[in-house]
Amino acid sequence: MKGSGETAALEMRSDYFGDPEALAAFESYARAVFGLDFGLWKAKGLWDPGYVAFSAFAGDACVASLCVYPSEMRVAGARRRGAQLLTVGTLPEYRGRGIQHELWRAAAAWIDRRCDFAFLFTDDSTAGFYEKLGFRRLAEHAEVIPLPVGSGARTGPNRKPPGAAGAEAWREREPHGTTGAPGGEADPRRRRAIADPPRRKLDPAADRDYEIIARMAREREAVSERLGFLNANLLLFRILYSFREWLYLLDDPPALVVLEEAADRLRIHDVIAPSLPVTRALAPFLASFGRERVEFLFCTDRLEAGPGTARALAGEALLVSGDFHLDGRFMFPSSIRA
Repeated sequence: MKGSGETAALEMRSDYFGDPEALAAFESYARAVFGLDFGLWKAKGLWDPGYVAFSAFAGDACVASLCVYPSEMRVAGARRRGAQLLTVGTLPEYRGRGIQHELWRAAAAWIDRRCDFAFLFTDDSTAGFYEKLGFRRLAEHAEVIPLPVGSGARTGPNRKPPGAAGAEAWREREPHGTTGAPGGEADPRRRRAIADPPRRKLDPAADRDYEIIARMAREREAVSERLGFLNANLLLFRILYSFREWLYLLDDPPALVVLEEAADRLRIHDVIAPSLPVTRALAPFLASFGRERVEFLFCTDRLEAGPGTARALAGEALLVSGDFHLDGRFMFPSSIRA
């Protein structure tokens, strides 16, 4: 389809990823505009036919694009289909011609037929453009709670918090009679290793680790019923490109925790599990890092995280279509923000 007005010399295309030459042109555009190489995602067999491009071509070159990637979502406990806008951009020499307005008209019609709402993440410099297209900018808040968690009256005087059994079993692996310093005290380094619950860091570049990661991504529950999502290929994209240094596999409870160590806190980007654990079950693992606070970068309704403080997100703008509604403070999961 040819464009109109200032875009008349361009060809507007969608649903063209089955054309190898056109796909290569799109990938060249993504590298030029975003420095994004889809090679790793493709090598893992994750290229998803649900990821749909609306693009402008000048001859054989892709010069602008707006991609739509739908996900099954949970919003206030209801199932919804949300369309995320991704890789939205235009080569510098083609900007200012209204190309993105024309691409959005085609994409919006596609979304209206298939999805319940649209959303995207951008920065302050471009948020105004999307507001002119009819999007609303909404604030997001992460939840910060103090550590340790899982202690106090909630567990009762003679009850162990969930997950404690695994940590105690780990401690009991210390051979009896092992001593270190004079006087019979155990080696402090050994005591510290025993006190910390077992955790294994996974490397998605290792085939065996990736098999575990991929299986858990496909078998997971939504991390939140208030605002969660299920899209294994999108999650694996984030793991391969953004989270690869932050992956911890727990045995008790079985979970893959995406955890970033900041100077003054832990930042949990996701908890991936077939049966989602509550925060108290994660307490021994979280306490082992020696931080005083943990920040959850998703809604914590299913984790029973307890009272905390809300931190307004800065540096990134959330834009939603008029069909999205959710009362109160919330945050779209970090792991959906491709």
